[in-house]
Amino acid sequence: MRKLILEKITIISHSTKSARQFEFGRNLTLITADDGNSVGKSTLAKMIFWSFGCEPFFSSGWKELDCSSIISFSIDGEPYSIHRYKNEISLRKYGQPLKVYDKITGYFAAIFAELVNFDVLLPKKNSFDLEIPPPAYYFLPFYIDQKRTWVKPWDSFSNLQQYSKWAQPVISYHSGLISKEHFVIEEDIYEVKAQVDEVENNINELSSAVAILKNNIIQQDYTADYESLASEMLKYEELIKYNLEESSKLKVDIIGLDSQLKLAESIIRELDKDYIFSVENMNEGSIECPTCGTIHENSIAHRSSILIDKEKAERQLSLLLNEKLHLQDNLTDLNRMLLELKEKLLNVQLAFESSNSKEFLEFTTNNVDKQVEVIVEKKAAVLETKKVKEKGLKKTQKDLITKEKRSAIKENFANTFFKYITKLKVNIDASLIKSPLDYNKIYEVGGAAEDARAVLGYYLALYEHISEHCHEMVPPLVIDTPNQQEQSTENYNKIVEAIARGVTENKQYIICAMQHSALATLSKDAKIIRLDERKILSASEYEEAKDLEDQFLFI
Repeated sequence: MRKLILEKITIISHSTKSARQFEFGRNLTLITADDGNSVGKSTLAKMIFWSFGCEPFFSSGWKELDCSSIISFSIDGEPYSIHRYKNEISLRKYGQPLKVYDKITGYFAAIFAELVNFDVLLPKKNSFDLEIPPPAYYFLPFYIDQKRTWVKPWDSFSNLQQYSKWAQPVISYHSGLISKEHFVIEEDIYEVKAQVDEVENNINELSSAVAILKNNIIQQDYTADYESLASEMLKYEELIKYNLEESSKLKVDIIGLDSQLKLAESIIRELDKDYIFSVENMNEGSIECPTCGTIHENSIAHRSSILIDKEKAERQLSLLLNEKLHLQDNLTDLNRMLLELKEKLLNVQLAFESSNSKEFLEFTTNNVDKQVEVIVEKKAAVLETKKVKEKGLKKTQKDLITKEKRSAIKENFANTFFKYITKLKVNIDASLIKSPLDYNKIYEVGGAAEDARAVLGYYLALYEHISEHCHEMVPPLVIDTPNQQEQSTENYNKIVEAIARGVTENKQYIICAMQHSALATLSKDAKIIRLDERKILSASEYEEAKDLEDQFLFI
């Protein structure tokens, strides 16, 4: 058996500047007091589980103390410590750096679950996503709360309903009816479930859309001229097409004119250069071209011809510019007309689409209906495939543990439970309790005192069953106030004997109880934590505890 052993807990109140440290016995710890029930026995038990990230039911007065805690423990002999303040939790394995988590769920829950071999995965509410639950679900079978557990099963912590269907998988895992591999397949199942849900939603949405469209057709008054509107649309589409063709021609002409303008401008620049060059060399009868070496005449007549050519080129440039402006004006007009035509076409289209044309709507709806039928048929085939896959995965999951082995596990628990209720003298039909999942049947077996003994028998049997047959780390069993409902001295003696029966070197028990002669046998071998009027916290221990906390967090 692999186990989690508690060693000590330090509790610090920051509002009252008080603290206390408690050490636990290796096998048995008895938390007791001489007088009254208000000295903190239950609160100390609750603080054990709070330190690990659970949410016990504290009194409002305790919550106001603004406490932090450090709990030291070992897992298979490896020492660990956890510090918690509000929802910030820190974990340290001896000799390794501190790991700090800003919440209990998520990363810390995953790390802790791995440490204690708690392999359960639970679906988030309204989701198909599985996640590792927080430590409360691991500690549930190992804590009998002073008030709640004695009257309601598996209810020692708050916030358990964050998962809607947690009880069966959690109890089944603790009792060995399902394994780690079960949850590996569960992830595949939920992935398929998400796909099935998506396909079903798509089919419903498509069917609803068609139904709404058909309903609108039935309710409308049909008066519009369908053919006239269609003719108008065709007319404007033709005009727009013609406009675009004319605009395209104009753009081509403008591009051609731009090329001619560039050529004319280039000719003018060259003629201007020729004239300047000839004037600068007017004393000579001829000149040599500086570029190609050709001899040109440089007479007055020749220079005049250059000016005449330049003037013709400039007139040509002016004509080209005027023609370009004219074409640009025509293009602007066409663009304006295009906008007007598009606006008119849009208006007709809107009138056509929103018209009361029964023929058009029925035609559209019938086409949509047919298309939807084809899509739905395809999706229905996909849906059936997914459901077959889900069914196959569930069968594989069920076959992980044979029917014979499952029956053997249930029988082992039932036999152990029978031994305990016989010892506790509980008058119950033991054949009703066939597995740990039958926990509801142990309540209301008789009077309140007998019900309490039946509950104790169930938890003692479950603890023994988990210790001997399951793979998770087994923590201490914490029993708060076993003397429930004013048990007779004889029955209380039997309660103590039943608890003592399970105390061995391989298990750790923590019992919270008032001083009573029946506890004498347990007290001999127990670590005694005796609370007095100081209750849990003491101002004299605050500074030492605060130094310990600072060292844990910052060194």
